[in-house]
Amino acid sequence: MKIIIMSFTDAWEMLLELPLPRRITDFAESVADREDPEALLTQLWFPVIAVIGSIVIIALAMLLSNLATVPAALIFAFVMTLLSELRDKGHATGTLASLCILKAEGHSISETLFNLNADLRTMNGAIGAMVLTLTILLKFSCFFLMSFYGFAFWILPTLVLGYAMQAELATLPAVRSGEPFLNINETQRFYVWGITIFFILFILLKAPTLALLALGTVFVAAMSMKRFSENHLGGITGNAITLIGYMTELAVLALGAVCLSG
Repeated sequence: MKIIIMSFTDAWEMLLELPLPRRITDFAESVADREDPEALLTQLWFPVIAVIGSIVIIALAMLLSNLATVPAALIFAFVMTLLSELRDKGHATGTLASLCILKAEGHSISETLFNLNADLRTMNGAIGAMVLTLTILLKFSCFFLMSFYGFAFWILPTLVLGYAMQAELATLPAVRSGEPFLNINETQRFYVWGITIFFILFILLKAPTLALLALGTVFVAAMSMKRFSENHLGGITGNAITLIGYMTELAVLALGAVCLSG
């Protein structure tokens, strides 16, 4: 039980900036003084945390369904867009803006991924403002359509696949230290995808073709990105993991908005 709680808090802190209850963090810190966290368990918590968040979001959508359709959709879109930024203090959107700024300055892909900046407060200039505005509008529109057309269930593959992508990339070595963020051996590397597939099975009843398309595409993208990082970059940074996971979420979210609206 101690290792499970430690692994959960480690995964939570790697993914989110939202505070956990003080009792949980105090217990995890007391255990951490005596034991090391289990990397595999930490990785397996990634999709589970996504499911926990999805359940809360689906419950919110169900609660708002008692209101008129348009007001409910507007409230849902506003709350979800706000929460999507607050969960990591805007760091994911910051990395996306940083990506666009660095590429506009002519940096190579390796230089860009190694020098990503997650702090939105430093994103000065037209490009940063444009990326921030367009990203917020994209998320607000998708969440509005999600509530309006009643496919809040699509938040589950959105979060699960985004976090599964991060879980996979976290097994790569960090550029600066050379040590993997999560040291998972080769025989265990697909466990997280087994859990991911299990959760995606629940979506097959609602949108089987779309769910399988999203799962397959993200899996191939994760393997390709991992191979590219190993062969051409020699590792990865924490900000790059955040960025790629975030872009995965946006892509899956937009896919659902386009295909499930109407």
